[in-house]
Amino acid sequence: MKRIIIISTLLSVWHGGYAQQPTEMPDSLDAGVLNEVVVEAQMQNTTARMSAYIPGAREKNAAKDAVSLLNLMAIPQLSVDPVTEAVKTLSGQPVSIFIDYVEASSEDISGLNPHDVKRVEYYDNTSDPRFSGKRYVINFIMQKYEWGGYTKMDATQSFGATKTDASVYSKMKYKSMSYDIYVGEQYNAIRNAGDESIEDMRFTHLLGDGPANVSRYNFSKSENSHTNTNDISFRAIYDSDKIQLNNRIGFSYASSPETETTNNLLYGNDWSGSETTRSISSRRNMSARYRGQHLFMLPENLTLNIGMSFEYGNNKVNSLYCGSEGTSITNNAYEKSYSGTVNPNLYWSIDDCHTLRAYAVGAWRDSKIDYQGNSSSRQSYKIDGYQAGASYDFATDCWSTHLNLGWTWQKNSISNYKFNTSYPRINAEVTYSPTQNSQLLASYEYYETMPTASSTGPVVLQQDELMYYSGNPKLKNSPPAHPAIIPCSTYSFPSLTLSVSL
Repeated sequence: MKRIIIISTLLSVWHGGYAQQPTEMPDSLDAGVLNEVVVEAQMQNTTARMSAYIPGAREKNAAKDAVSLLNLMAIPQLSVDPVTEAVKTLSGQPVSIFIDYVEASSEDISGLNPHDVKRVEYYDNTSDPRFSGKRYVINFIMQKYEWGGYTKMDATQSFGATKTDASVYSKMKYKSMSYDIYVGEQYNAIRNAGDESIEDMRFTHLLGDGPANVSRYNFSKSENSHTNTNDISFRAIYDSDKIQLNNRIGFSYASSPETETTNNLLYGNDWSGSETTRSISSRRNMSARYRGQHLFMLPENLTLNIGMSFEYGNNKVNSLYCGSEGTSITNNAYEKSYSGTVNPNLYWSIDDCHTLRAYAVGAWRDSKIDYQGNSSSRQSYKIDGYQAGASYDFATDCWSTHLNLGWTWQKNSISNYKFNTSYPRINAEVTYSPTQNSQLLASYEYYETMPTASSTGPVVLQQDELMYYSGNPKLKNSPPAHPAIIPCSTYSFPSLTLSVSL
């Protein structure tokens, strides 16, 4: 139902004609007794396909955004952390959030108007093409408008550790087009905060004296640390009966100009006495990104959903460690990176119960890092990943079955060290919902976890007088297998993720 806010005047028109002779009416009427009618609202409905929940007026009035509304609704399949705003299943797997079948970004989640939420749906292994093969999905069904919009301003001030969040989110709808823009700023300041660490180091040959153990106690205190983050994004969506085009561009800039830390060191043997050192660091991260999701309804019950992304990153990290007796260790890093993904999915809805999907994923990242200071070097990271596979879904109101078979190829080149691998990806899941308030899931999953580029980078960096660290280029993939029979949630099927960190 589409709604337009209109101020109008109601006119009553009477149509006149020739009057007929009235018939004689009885001077009394028979009376009847009406029984009481009780209407009970159904706030929850659970099937093997989907669980639907209707938020009450109290939850809507108390919520400020999508995550706070989920937290107040206390949906049994979800675990919501109101501090970190993480939404996961009961087994700890991440949940994808959609708004009217469009994948929501962090800007959309914070800019959602809780009063417009009509229903919240939770899916396990949905075969709906609009969800792009996501395993666990929350979908907000919103009030529909023909045209109109709203602007939402939000500001939060936290004390103790000084934290300020401010954002402006504007949304406009006109017929088949909708637009939104987001501008956000976050400031964090930490003063007089510290931590404590203990390191036990074992040396095979220390200063010519043979094997030795050295315990290092570090009591650190940050005298000045603050970070400022700015985000801006714009999105346009075209939505019709046959086509949905979703495009977003965004820019982020985060800077931590200077963090000063005082370290009080104490050694647990006679290797060295106590001393005081200082650490000074700064960081700057900048990124520009594009996200697109294009859906086309084709003849013969076919649907094509193509996701794509591109991101450019420019990062800078400076670190200076000043030890005793004039010791100075400098580690500066400058990174430029380019990354992108393409993910086509073709769905065939055979009937109301059977769905087939063929999919492919291509992902790549090219990153170059210049290390300057005590450990100068230039590192190049090139990572390519590909997936191809097919899945089958069968679903009724009581039973749901999901089977996915695929293969993954990965090509990595890290500073002249090359590592190529391929492995199968298997996922099988059965869901049984005997009543509208219960659900039982059984699943099995096989995949391999790839070590991150920072774990395999060969560069050696000096941290202090004793500690040096580097990655291990010979690390291999880890193949876990996860069987489970648990209520309300299962393990997730991880998407292909490529990352490089300094």
